[in-house]
Formats: sequence, C-alpha cells, structure tokens
Amino acid sequence: MRLSFLTLLFFACGDPTILDGKAYSRACAVSADCVGVFLGNQCEACGCPNAAIASSDKVTYEADRSSALAACGPRPEIGCTPCPDRLPACLLTGSPISEDRACALQ
Repeated sequence: MRLSFLTLLFFACGDPTILDGKAYSRACAVSADCVGVFLGNQCEACGCPNAAIASSDKVTYEADRSSALAACGPRPEIGCTPCPDRLPACLLTGSPISEDRACALQ
C-alpha cells in the first residue's frame, strides 16, 4: 500500500525536475522586461535557453531551478557546445488591435 501511495503522490505532484513555463509570467512592455530561461527537464546535461519569461519572475525561476537541480542528484561532467544566440524579446501576440505583448525567444 505504501508504494502505491508514493507513486500516486509522485504523479499528483508531478516530476520535481521539470519546470513548466505556465508557472511564470510572460507579460512585458519592452524587451528588457524579458529573460531567457531553460524550461523542461532540468536534469538534462546541457540546457540552453528555450523560452523567455518576465524578468519579474526571474528570482522565482532561479529558486525553482535550484530545487529541480537538487532533485536530479549527481550529474556527470560533460562538455556542452555553446548555446545558440537567441535573445529574449517582448513581442505582440494575437491581434495587433489588442496590443497584447509576451516574452519570447527570437
């Protein structure tokens, strides 16, 4: 019974090593309001920025990433290739009439 409870708890809470972009704001007014981050499985050896979030959520993201990396356990030392140059930007989303903006990588 205990094993199934732990399994249920794991699936109910999700994988603690995966960061989901839905947890962070993407709201912005200008590109300086955005920061590039790595979302997904934080246990991957080479995690290049693959998304952008609002810089106002950067501290929260960094705390979440630190916790996720701690849950990964020991990781092998490997050489990673340089990440591609993708800059965070504040882009119009949806209709130009609404002028809604969100952070994204270019």
